[in-house]
Amino acid sequence: MGVRPSMGSVGDAYDNAMAESFFASLECELIDRKSWPTKTEARLALFTWIEGWYNPRRRHSALNYLSPMNFEMRQVEASPPRGQHGLPTVGACVAGATPPVDNPAPAHFERTEDLSP
Repeated sequence: MGVRPSMGSVGDAYDNAMAESFFASLECELIDRKSWPTKTEARLALFTWIEGWYNPRRRHSALNYLSPMNFEMRQVEASPPRGQHGLPTVGACVAGATPPVDNPAPAHFERTEDLSP
């Protein structure tokens, strides 16, 4: 039937806790407080609430009382520099291959001919 089982164990109270928390906050802090005459205005309000309040400023106990944006920035700062992860990558050693994003091809492999019609 195309139904995928839950990622959590049966009866696990924390299965969808983060998603449930987000939607409870959305309902309480935005949806229950106002109505909108058009779908466009509702979409704009939702976008503004998520990108203007929830992600950059609202602190979360599950994120050590950081906002999602600050939590993500700390994760990026704590991660190893690009290309320094220690995993093998396919690079410019294969002629004509498209290199991975974290391993750009040297300048001498760049296409220089004009491809315009």
